[in-house]
Amino acid sequence: SNISEGDKIYKYGQVIGRAVKDIKIGEHVHLHNLISIRENI
Repeated sequence: SNISEGDKIYKYGQVIGRAVKDIKIGEHVHLHNLISIRENI
């Protein structure tokens, strides 16, 4: 399903960040559309 702005992003079952904008199915998830949780520590 699509990822909405503010949704948590998971990799290998661990939260790695949050979406900074809506991400459509098939769209590449990278630093341009997510913020790493490390930046919020």
